[in-house]
Amino acid sequence: MVGRQPKIPHDSFQEIILKYEVTSEKGVIFGPCHEVWLEISKAVDSVFTPNYCYVYVKDNRHGIYDRFLKDRNIERPAESSSEDFGSKESDSSNPDDDFQEKKTEIKPMMTFSLLIPPEQWNQMKPVTTECQRKERPSGKRSRLTLPPYTWEPIIMELLWSNHKIPCPYSFSHGTVYTSETRDCYIKIDAACKECGASATATILVEPQGEEHVPLKWHANDSRGVPHKKKRPLSYSLREKVGGILQGQSASAFRKNEAFSLMEHAQMHIFRTMCKENYTVLAIDASGSLVLRPSMPSGSTPHIFLYEGVISAGTEQLPIMQMLSARQDAGIIKFWIDEFLRQGAPIPHETVTDHSKAIINAVVVTFGGSSSLKDYFERCFFILTSTDSIVDPEVVLPKTYLRLDPAHLFGGAAKWPEWKNKLTKRLKPFYLQCLGLLVLETTLEGFKDTFSKVARVASHQFTNDLVTQELNDLIKRIEGIPTEITEIMQAAETYDSADEDLIECFDEEDPTPMGEDLSNYVKNIRKAIYHTAAEEDGPPNPYYVPDVMKRFLLLLPDFLLWTAILVDTFRSATLTGSSARVESDFGNLKRNILGNTHPLRLDKFLAKHLVAVEGTCHIVQAEKTCQRKNCTENSGGADSPNTSENIQSNEDSPSENGGEDDIRNDQKKNNIMNSRDDVDKDLTEKTIQNIKKNKVQKRKRINSTDEEEEDITDHQRSLSETEDWRGKGKATPYLNTNPELSLVLNSNSLQAPRDRLLVNGLKKGFINTSGNTKVQVKNTCAFDVLTQIITNGYIQYGVYRSNIESHLSDDGDHDLLSTCKSLAVNGAVHKTYLLRVVALSKITQPAHVVGSAKSTTRSRKSTVNITYDCFSDLVDVSRQLLRDLMSATLKFKCSLRSFRRCTPDDEIQVVNADVGVILDQGIRSLGTAILVSLKMMTAADPLPEGNTREVACPLPCTGMASITCEFGPHLIVNVDQFGSCESGDVSPAVTKVKIQEFPTKLCLLGTEFILCGIAARQPGHYVAYGRRAGGQWEVYNDLVKSVKRVKDTHLIQPVLAMYVRLL
Repeated sequence: MVGRQPKIPHDSFQEIILKYEVTSEKGVIFGPCHEVWLEISKAVDSVFTPNYCYVYVKDNRHGIYDRFLKDRNIERPAESSSEDFGSKESDSSNPDDDFQEKKTEIKPMMTFSLLIPPEQWNQMKPVTTECQRKERPSGKRSRLTLPPYTWEPIIMELLWSNHKIPCPYSFSHGTVYTSETRDCYIKIDAACKECGASATATILVEPQGEEHVPLKWHANDSRGVPHKKKRPLSYSLREKVGGILQGQSASAFRKNEAFSLMEHAQMHIFRTMCKENYTVLAIDASGSLVLRPSMPSGSTPHIFLYEGVISAGTEQLPIMQMLSARQDAGIIKFWIDEFLRQGAPIPHETVTDHSKAIINAVVVTFGGSSSLKDYFERCFFILTSTDSIVDPEVVLPKTYLRLDPAHLFGGAAKWPEWKNKLTKRLKPFYLQCLGLLVLETTLEGFKDTFSKVARVASHQFTNDLVTQELNDLIKRIEGIPTEITEIMQAAETYDSADEDLIECFDEEDPTPMGEDLSNYVKNIRKAIYHTAAEEDGPPNPYYVPDVMKRFLLLLPDFLLWTAILVDTFRSATLTGSSARVESDFGNLKRNILGNTHPLRLDKFLAKHLVAVEGTCHIVQAEKTCQRKNCTENSGGADSPNTSENIQSNEDSPSENGGEDDIRNDQKKNNIMNSRDDVDKDLTEKTIQNIKKNKVQKRKRINSTDEEEEDITDHQRSLSETEDWRGKGKATPYLNTNPELSLVLNSNSLQAPRDRLLVNGLKKGFINTSGNTKVQVKNTCAFDVLTQIITNGYIQYGVYRSNIESHLSDDGDHDLLSTCKSLAVNGAVHKTYLLRVVALSKITQPAHVVGSAKSTTRSRKSTVNITYDCFSDLVDVSRQLLRDLMSATLKFKCSLRSFRRCTPDDEIQVVNADVGVILDQGIRSLGTAILVSLKMMTAADPLPEGNTREVACPLPCTGMASITCEFGPHLIVNVDQFGSCESGDVSPAVTKVKIQEFPTKLCLLGTEFILCGIAARQPGHYVAYGRRAGGQWEVYNDLVKSVKRVKDTHLIQPVLAMYVRLL
């Protein structure tokens, strides 16, 4: 019998298929949804469906697949698949092939037991069922089976609630064994079609009575594997949910279910932040929130709230908290261990105060060290090790433990040594020195700075070494760059005769140290006394031995409060700050508890937990908004911190996930870039944060009293300012302080605020000597010059040293004495008296009036003299700076064996070349000065060195060498249009912006920095002073106060003063 003929012969059908590309370049057949099968179906007039065409090729019917590969010269793949993973035209993939591929992944097996509660076992325990026999239809048999639609939901719920297994298992029928030779009582097989995991559940013996039934579960470990399919909502669970939804909306039901399944909010946020950023955790305690309970023993212990707080956006989020009546390291360690046991990662950096209990607990838990001594040993070993000498057994601690310098300064500012009137004036100096130590980043730098500070404080008499080191410290505090000097062979030059000096300060260290670190500390102490001061030398005004004892007590913990380990742990900031936890305490006391604290324990718990939950909601909402904004800005592109990636990392909570990657992958150059402005802005940011939250401080250093301090005390610990709300704020201890010498030389701890001279005199006449009274008018020229020189005296230590040296040689220099008095004392009577003396020597009296008063005993006459001091500013400058030159030109002739043909040209005020400024602008001031000094011409290049060969000014036809030597300052006449009223240039063009003046000049290898500018106003002169931070101030002796101006301000300049840097 002949079978039915095909509608299209196979040969013809195969020829049609060969016309199309049905595989990829590697020979993988396209999936059934590919458009090529639809085209083949249309080519045969839809006689064969697209699915039939796909199956025809896939099954290699009549050898069509082999024929196609041979026709295209394609090698047959090892395992042919129905899907081309490289094709982007495929709309979907074959789910069966996906399942087969996932099933090939080998997952480790796990075995555990589930306890089925008695009430649930009663629902799923085997029941007797009857079934008909096949061989005897009339006969029936009975057997035990698990009741349908009940036991599957029970097992799935137990798996998820106890072990968080995400697989949506498909169960086969459970088998109940009743024979005596059975291996188990119940056996259930299950499989996950999505990940390919298989499982077997067994109950070994038949339960007896009302007890929990153990269910042994043996399956592939699929925890952490993402699943798209969810657990089925079927059977009895479906009926239960349906009954709930009859009286509740679907959204409310999903919300309640999600809340029960959601991870703890604090832990979730903390894990996410540890994976995304460098996380800093601040830990502290407060003891004024909860009422002291009455114990059965009659005691009333203090209840302390311990918190660990991180910064999350604009909020301070506490991620761990504890209430405890015990304040020891053991209970704090237990608290942190429980936090880690919940799956929390270790923070990259931990900041705390000087509490030894918290420090020891953090070192053991977060640091992974056996003790604080072990922590110091490991850190110090890594600091001193080279790349070629590394012990693999020494591992860097897991967290960077730091102490907040605010606590350090807060305690140091309250040392009892400052109560003495003689040492009170030295307080700013030594606290600034402490700031230098805090910011040290190397062991060599710390050793050098600490030794200098200790020697200055401990030597009663001065010598060359102490004087040099004191000047180095002052320069560093004032912001003048200096190189770190080497300690002069401390260990080698150590003399046994100095043993007594060291023993008086070698108190027992409160901190245990390893051998290497202990030797390092001992070497520092030896270096302090490697040269003994001569007793017949001058007394040391900075001698405060008790302060040096305080510094030595801080020395053992220097790795915690300095920045030496910043590069080792790759921290982003030079100092640690616990302001976040202080801010949270302040917010808790003011906004949450109000004025009702301390509260009863139960009431406090209720309010505090509600506050923490609300903060978590705010932080989560903020992060959600940031994630949406990032997605919108990136156009929906995937980012490395998407929620999918975060979820995949959080599936193994016991591991730290990406924690080590963040610590190791942070780029060091980014950290250094973030530190560029740390010295300038670090403390100001901390103070602004404290000001925003009005934090109340808890502990004082070296005290066990747990009372809270006011926020002002916390802020003053960094800046020590009486009025820190923007009114006369002093320089914080972590910033440079250009006015340090001014502070040390003044009667008060702050610089004089009244630094503005008034034109003339405030009270008319002033007594000068005997019966002579003097009045001066129109003093603006003198006042402008004085204000500019005073600004340089305050700002720059090198210039101040030059002025002091000049005054020591020439004590009657009236202008410099006035400037120093104005800088140190302000605009007081003494300053005005010195100004009158200086002006009386260069100005002729305008009026002299004498009066006589007769008495029976004596006859006295009073003389009133009035000086009108109105004159040209340049002329006044030349007269007052008679022996303080801006530049000196020395001439030597070649025909006279380099003897001088002409006397030296001493220049008090240098005239800038007008032509250069007119052609190139005021920015070319340096060139204009050199052209005016005949050291170059407008067309010639700069000379090498400070000597230039020119024709001899005398008629000797020889060549003369001109050598230019600059003084401590450079006063330049920039009044290039001073006589333009009669010239061709319009007076309007004489005004320039302040910013057009070059800030720095390099003339013949000498560097100068702009200090101030004198400008002309109609019938008057004013001064503009440049401060260290780049701000400009205007000094006008016709107004009452100093005002700030922008560098875009237009002025008509007359003089510009530059200060020599070195």
